[in-house]
Amino acid sequence: MICSARGYLGKLKNEKLVVRKQKAMSSPTVSVQSARKCSIEVNQAIFNLRKGIKEFISANKEGVFSRSRWIECDDTGAKIYIRKGYYLVDEGDPRWCFCFANLDIPDKLQQNGIFTALLDFAIMNSPWRVIYVEIVCNNFLEDYLLKRGFQMKKGDEVLLEGTRSYYFDLANRIDFASENP
Repeated sequence: MICSARGYLGKLKNEKLVVRKQKAMSSPTVSVQSARKCSIEVNQAIFNLRKGIKEFISANKEGVFSRSRWIECDDTGAKIYIRKGYYLVDEGDPRWCFCFANLDIPDKLQQNGIFTALLDFAIMNSPWRVIYVEIVCNNFLEDYLLKRGFQMKKGDEVLLEGTRSYYFDLANRIDFASENP
């Protein structure tokens, strides 16, 4: 099952990248092994976190009221805090949102596509109309979300960097069926 997350990352791509960076410093064999280990940890993190998101969404679809959940990956130390919330994201009425409230990825696993994989999974599986990323503290992540079609929450443009939130309206997704509270 861990292999299913490889579509997001491309194991060989990561190995080649590390080999190129490491050739001048040490033997390529060592760096390929460390890339494999990192790739396995990244895949484990994606698999376990996606599984937790799926369980959270399923519980809410089945009528079990679960407003929020910490999902932790013991093997890698990656963890996220997600919730179902009712937010006023633009000038319209408040909407039910799938919210990424906190994301804690260890330094060694960052920049490996974990957040992208989780974001894609949430966009494709969320029964709620909006994906909401709360309090983005990283300029790189702000730029990334804007490129992905996210919009800044109304009123956040006057806030300091690191306190802004972003949302994506799933009504733009072709196969979005209906909004479920």
